Amino acid sequence: AGRGAQKAAVRSDSDDDFVQQRRRYKSSKLTLADLHGDQLDAAIDPKWENENHRQSKRALLSHYSKSFSKWLLYLVEGHSLLLYGYGSKKILIEQFLQDGISESFPVMELKGYHPACNVKHLLNNITEQLLSYPGLSFPSLLVQCEFIVQYFAVCQMQLQQYPEAIGEYRTLTAYLKPREWADMAAPEHFFIAIHNVEKVGGGGNLQTILSMLAAVPQIHVIASMDHIFSPLIWDDLAKARYNWVFLNTYTFQPYYDETQFDHFFQKTSVSAEKPMLQAL
Repeated sequence: AGRGAQKAAVRSDSDDDFVQQRRRYKSSKLTLADLHGDQLDAAIDPKWENENHRQSKRALLSHYSKSFSKWLLYLVEGHSLLLYGYGSKKILIEQFLQDGISESFPVMELKGYHPACNVKHLLNNITEQLLSYPGLSFPSLLVQCEFIVQYFAVCQMQLQQYPEAIGEYRTLTAYLKPREWADMAAPEHFFIAIHNVEKVGGGGNLQTILSMLAAVPQIHVIASMDHIFSPLIWDDLAKARYNWVFLNTYTFQPYYDETQFDHFFQKTSVSAEKPMLQAL
């Protein structure tokens, strides 16, 4: 009987403590919509950042920069790089493009988070600027991608191999006659940086097209992702073409550029989000 009373007393003390704790801490009913514009600015202003945190984030970027030579080796050996982890990877990728790659090699950046960015812009830039064929018109993005892939392949061939390639590279032959192939030139290494690869728009075959480019020996892709389910957008064939090397590069950098076009983070849309936020 004594033990039962003791257990009851313990339960009673625990229940009382739970009630006290529940009364002591009250949850706020304020939402993001209740913040004014100046308060939102102060919440993300870098000057409010702790100096120790700022130094630690700079140290992280410096630590990753020591691996740039290894990253370049991965790319040259036929792999694509996929950076993941908490924090924006934009600064890190741009630092790699500036310090880890020779200036003699062309680089193109694709900002997947930008609403106006799509694969067509990338293909047009490659065809018109890199390969210097601005007058060509293609019926689809896939045909244009095939033209680029076959163009790079032929540039790696010897003259005596051209007759064998005529029947295989029909897309290239449709736009450039075999007698013109000897005048074609492509860079030895061409780098494509894709920020937020999971957000790139431009059609249902966009990941197929990007993976086809990544499979070209002279083209090297370094990309970032932030969505936890991003790898699910690639089928087995696309994964094989990309040949990803996954790099856990948490930077803890703010997503300033990545969120400026996101409706949820726009100040003008705070009032529109109020009913949803109050319901949470």
